[in-house]
Amino acid sequence: MGEQNKGVQSRASTCMAKMVECASDPPLPAFQKLCPRICKLLNNQNFMAKASLLPVVASLSQVGAIAPQSLEALQLSIHECLGSTDWATRKAAADSLSALALHSSNLIADRASSTITILEGCRFDRMKPVRDSMTEALQLWKKIAGKGEDGAADDLKALSHDGDNAQSAESSEKNGSKDPSAGDKKTQTSDSVSEGKGGSIIDKAVVILKKKSPALTDRELNPEFFQKLETRGLCPAMQCNAMFGLLGAMQCMPFK
Repeated sequence: MGEQNKGVQSRASTCMAKMVECASDPPLPAFQKLCPRICKLLNNQNFMAKASLLPVVASLSQVGAIAPQSLEALQLSIHECLGSTDWATRKAAADSLSALALHSSNLIADRASSTITILEGCRFDRMKPVRDSMTEALQLWKKIAGKGEDGAADDLKALSHDGDNAQSAESSEKNGSKDPSAGDKKTQTSDSVSEGKGGSIIDKAVVILKKKSPALTDRELNPEFFQKLETRGLCPAMQCNAMFGLLGAMQCMPFK
C-alpha cells in the first residue's frame, strides 16, 4: 500500500478484499481495525488505487466488520470519492454504499439523509455504469430511510414522461412519413391536369383549323412548311402557336 505505483496499490487492495471475503471464521476485531486505515488511504491524495480499495469496504460490510465508531469517517470518505474525476472510483464508491445499505442497515439508519442528498446530486453522471450504480444505491438508501414509496413514485413519473415523449416522437414520425405521399399525390394530380390542358389545347386547335379551312381554299398553302414543323419536335402548345401565326399571316395575304 505504501508503494507509489498504481498497479501495486491496486493489486494489494484486491488481495485485501479477497482475504476478507474468503475468511472462514472472520476475526472481526482485527478486521474492524482496517476501517481507520482505509479512511486514511481514501483521504490521501497520493494513493492512486481508490477504485480498488473501495471494494474492501463492501467486503468488510458483508462479514459484519464495520465498526460503529468508524462509520462516520468511512461514510465521509466515500462521499468524497463520489465526486472523483475518475469514473471507476465514483462507481466503486456507489457500489460500496449499496453494500453498506444491504449488510449494515442497522448502523446507517440514522445517517441516511446526507448520503441520500449526495446521491441525488450524483445520479445523473455522464457515464452509464456510474448512473446505474448511483441509482441502485439511492433506492437502497431511500428504502432504509423510509422513502422507498416516494422514490418509486418518482421513477414511475419519469417513466411515464419518457413514454409520452416516445409517443409524441412516433406520431411526428408518422405525420412526417405521410407528407411525402401527399406531395406525390399532388404532383401526380398536377401532372394529370397539365396533360389534360395540353390535350384540350390541341383539340381546340384542330377544331379551329377545321373551321378556318374553307376560307383558305382559294389561297396557296406550302405543304413543306407543315412537314418541317412536325419534324422539329416542338411541343403541342408551340405547334399550335405556330399554326395560329401562320393562319393570321395567310389571312392578310392578298388574293392572286
